Amino acid sequence: MATFEEEETSTETPSSVERGLRAGLPFASALEASNAAAITGRPLPPPVPPPRRPLRVVPRGESVLQAERGPSTRSSILWFDPAVIGSLRTAPALASVFTDEAPKRRAKDPHSDAAPQGAPEDLVLALARGAPCPGRHLTSLLDDAAREAAFQPPLALLEGTLVVRYDDKQALEATLATAAATYPASKSIREASDVAQALLSNTWATVESLSAGRQMVRAAISRSYPAALSAFDATVDRALLERRAFRQRTHLGDRRLAFDLAGDDDLSPIDLALALESTLPLYPRLPVVVLVEVHPAQDVQEARPFLLVKALARRLTSPLHPAISAVS
Repeated sequence: MATFEEEETSTETPSSVERGLRAGLPFASALEASNAAAITGRPLPPPVPPPRRPLRVVPRGESVLQAERGPSTRSSILWFDPAVIGSLRTAPALASVFTDEAPKRRAKDPHSDAAPQGAPEDLVLALARGAPCPGRHLTSLLDDAAREAAFQPPLALLEGTLVVRYDDKQALEATLATAAATYPASKSIREASDVAQALLSNTWATVESLSAGRQMVRAAISRSYPAALSAFDATVDRALLERRAFRQRTHLGDRRLAFDLAGDDDLSPIDLALALESTLPLYPRLPVVVLVEVHPAQDVQEARPFLLVKALARRLTSPLHPAISAVS
């Protein structure tokens, strides 16, 4: 009668080291690898190098921390008209902002605290979440509003660069004063300045004639000292900016600042409240997001719709450094 002996089997659970070897997993340290070799007597699997992070070039002027976080799109509200708040939720251009999900999105927005104290929540939400309207669509927006029985200027959200425009009379005065102080011995520049001074003395001089006088002086400087013209222009522009010699005009019954808004494909005249004259940051070009009322053109020399600012926010690229341009 044949007999069979039962083979003894081990019931021990394999260690974490043995399981790692079977799965071909890498070891966390040299000590763990040495222990594995002693336990199993088998050669160690080749080490698996850790994944390498791709190199990233950090732009000049940007910290490594800023580069890791990526650009920020924070906005700081500089001014708003309280009368516009009641129109935000009924504005067709902002319809997508004020949905049932909008408050939830704002609750998750880490930059929703960019408004000054007292700015209504609806305005913060509109500026932060509204879709900017391309400048070429403003005429269509105005046409749609004109089809209504009672015309109401539509609201539009725009994003671009606010371009400072200087008062033409003060710009010519600054040009003449700087030219006389910088080039007192130049006969050609002095002659051009005399003609420009005659234009300046005319109390009925138009904007075009004042601008022509300034260009006359610049042309004389360019002929005599071509390499110095850019430095001359920078000196004059800085003097005008420091004095806040901004261009102003009267439309729709009020005196306002007359600037331009540069978009991706156009340049639109835009009017801001005089209250901003003393509070605007001293930059000739400033990235902004603005809420505007779109009106029909108010000047025969301007074919574009008239844009009246109802809220202005400064766009920032990071919490510390604004997106700016030093070239006017």
